[in-house]
Amino acid sequence: MNKQNSKKADGKVIFSIIGATIAFGIGSGFATGQEIMQYYASYGWWCFGTALVFMIITIYTIFSYSAAGHYQKFEKNYLIFDYYCGPVIGRFFDYFAAFFCYMSFAVMLAGSSALLHEQWGVPDYIGGIIIAVLAGTAVIFGLNGVVNVIGKLVPS
Repeated sequence: MNKQNSKKADGKVIFSIIGATIAFGIGSGFATGQEIMQYYASYGWWCFGTALVFMIITIYTIFSYSAAGHYQKFEKNYLIFDYYCGPVIGRFFDYFAAFFCYMSFAVMLAGSSALLHEQWGVPDYIGGIIIAVLAGTAVIFGLNGVVNVIGKLVPS
């Protein structure tokens, strides 16, 4: 075991990452609680079972991916897909994940530009450009700072 792998994890770092993961997983749509109520309440009393199944699947998936990444020491992030699905289907999931991230960003741009338009009358295309520049700036200066801030804002 090399020196880097023998370091103990810092509790603050762990809770910061957990907080950021929860914040990104929840997203702004769930922050109001309206979407949760509309989705889960439509199942009546089964909503508790649905929420429990969702929680179990989420915990299992995050734990499995983290454990596999830790033990396999993948050199590239996308190799987790090859590990679970094989090289052909894993490659599909690799491309799908990239496409999904791009489309999620497009939806977030549209939503945030609509918010700027509704709240302050900023034209949609200007709002989209503003948010895209802010997101690009966050990427240029590093996402670790963003993760640290969000991880501290979300109660864990």
